[in-house]
Amino acid sequence: MNTKNFLLFILLLPFGLSWADEDHLSIHELDDYVVQSSPLQLTESEKTQSVSVIEKRELNDLRSETIAQTLAVKPGISQTFYGPNANRSIIRGLDGFRVTNLENGISAFDLSATSADHAVSLNPLMLDRIEILRGSASLIFGSNAIGGVVNVFDHSIPNCYQNDDTFQNDFRTRFSSVNDGRYYGGIFYQQSGNFVFQFNGSKVKTSDYKTPSFEVHHDDAEEEVFADSVVNSHSEIDTFGFGGSYTHENGYIGLSYSNYSFDYGVPNDEQSVVNIDREKTTLKGVYDFDSAYFDRVDFQLAYGDYSHEEAPAEGAGHDEDDHHAQFLYEGIDSQFIFTKQSDSASSALSLSFTDSDMKIDGDESYLAAMEHNAANNTENDELGILAESTNPRINNDSSKRLGIGFMHKEKISDSVSLNGGIRYENISRDYDAVNRVGEGETPVATDVDRDDSTLNGSIGFVIKKSDSLTFSGNLHYSERTPVTSELFSSGAHHATESFEIGNQDLENEESVGVEFAVSNNQGALSQKASIYYNQYDNFIFQSDTGFVTGEHDDDHPEEAFEELTIRQYLGAEANIYGFEYEFDYQLTANTYVSGFADYIRGKNKTEDSDLPRIPPWRIGLGYYTEYEDYRFNLNATYYGKQDDVVGSNEEATDSYTLFNARLGYYIQKDQASELYLKVNNLTDQLGYVHTSFLKESAPIPGRNIEVGFSTRF
Repeated sequence: MNTKNFLLFILLLPFGLSWADEDHLSIHELDDYVVQSSPLQLTESEKTQSVSVIEKRELNDLRSETIAQTLAVKPGISQTFYGPNANRSIIRGLDGFRVTNLENGISAFDLSATSADHAVSLNPLMLDRIEILRGSASLIFGSNAIGGVVNVFDHSIPNCYQNDDTFQNDFRTRFSSVNDGRYYGGIFYQQSGNFVFQFNGSKVKTSDYKTPSFEVHHDDAEEEVFADSVVNSHSEIDTFGFGGSYTHENGYIGLSYSNYSFDYGVPNDEQSVVNIDREKTTLKGVYDFDSAYFDRVDFQLAYGDYSHEEAPAEGAGHDEDDHHAQFLYEGIDSQFIFTKQSDSASSALSLSFTDSDMKIDGDESYLAAMEHNAANNTENDELGILAESTNPRINNDSSKRLGIGFMHKEKISDSVSLNGGIRYENISRDYDAVNRVGEGETPVATDVDRDDSTLNGSIGFVIKKSDSLTFSGNLHYSERTPVTSELFSSGAHHATESFEIGNQDLENEESVGVEFAVSNNQGALSQKASIYYNQYDNFIFQSDTGFVTGEHDDDHPEEAFEELTIRQYLGAEANIYGFEYEFDYQLTANTYVSGFADYIRGKNKTEDSDLPRIPPWRIGLGYYTEYEDYRFNLNATYYGKQDDVVGSNEEATDSYTLFNARLGYYIQKDQASELYLKVNNLTDQLGYVHTSFLKESAPIPGRNIEVGFSTRF
């Protein structure tokens, strides 16, 4: 029996046995955690949509280089993997501007969604909790969360309100062999009466990561070339922050500041080096009303200043000023949530406002109104003529978002509850734009400002069939406005090795989706299965035209760039559907096994083809045990072959299996300090991430031996 079949057999065995012998198994009690991202403070059993919460030991076991890598073994979650540094989460096949990264419920202030080579400005080293919201669970966070939300939590604003725990200082360090990585981080607290303060910092430094030997693909290579490391995949992160709060009888108010600096290499043909610098200041608080319609208001106001500079790596074969770009992003994000709770119902009113400015300077601005000159390339002769874009050059994008949402939960009976919500959002964009001009002409300002709105809504139910068996369902409608790059691109985008052309005629992306889930907790076994189906109108995607770019002309050779695939943004009818399953089975008081499986399919109905870069199906199995002061786990994940691809423009990806192991030793009896040894990719398997634009040049890391230490005091 091969690895795939063995894992599949073990995975499905408890699923079948539990339902077959339902009457003879005792009830398995589980912790019913509160989902902090929900303004209704719903518990896990009250949610009608899929939510995952990762914290404590599980987070320590999974903590990795990036947030996306940390979450990539959860059902329905995969990663873009543009190398180990620029990496975003993909939720049920959706990424980019359909998935929002939040920090304590508010904007992370970065431009990671704008390009595959842009990193998320969040370091998982010192996080306390991560929540993943899929589908309509992300309703309250606006139109750019149509696919889901990754919300990370830390104690950047510590507070003592309704919390009697004493804050513990936290220090972590680890060393990894695959990239000669060094990681250090700590947060330290000082409490005085109603005041509590924190100071935190971290540092990460890695070299190019090692892999099993793989073939390096070059169009001009005369013979096969192999490598055992990925060039220009190094990184260095420095973070610093502080914050504090004052607690009073009706709540608290706090302030925090953080600085995030990240230098990293991008392992594409350009081999550029990226420098990210982000400063963020946040005001946050809670106030409980003595007498009012609402019981409480939670509020946040954050200011972020983000810069992102790209330059060629040393020795990459470019002049110092070649292919450089600078992205600047600045703005405020604010949110007020008013809530009212009773024994049988709860309501929440959300008000949010965002005001931001974004601009791109430099030769690589895909908003620069370049010409693709496909007519000058003889490779395109058989395809005919591709018209040049008429999109203007966008120098600055100033946008304002105003959102209002309402959510409500009602307990109909002891076994039935309903919840739902609706959100309206208005997006106003004021562009600093100039028209296209010929040689010697002077560009003039042109008016392309836009005013758009979206409406999102959902309704769901939970039926508690018995103390162990629960059914839930949800129906939702979502809209997303096309973003600036989808509307006005006209330039080279080397991150995706393409020349992108936007479409000013794009309308709102609309989705109607349904999800059903069943959970069964009996005896030593707990498990949950869910299925979902989403139908999209005007699903916005990049369509490959078949053309490639050409040189400008012989008189201007300095304006030439390498051949790039020309892609246009189009809207299409599409369907995305799939299922997720996970279980835990307690073997003894100190030992249990867990497993998961997921499958996603995406179809372009307009073109009768598959959607690009859909993650493959997976099954996973883990074994966990404790003995006195020792803790051990072993995990295996099988990644299926993905050959549901878009014609000749997307390569299929072979299947592979990854094994990871971890051994921890608690130095203190209270388990406050742990020394651990972790080995990822135990068998040194060569594998490729199908969802990556760089999958052929940046395979997964090889065997990695990691030694780490964490302590709380």
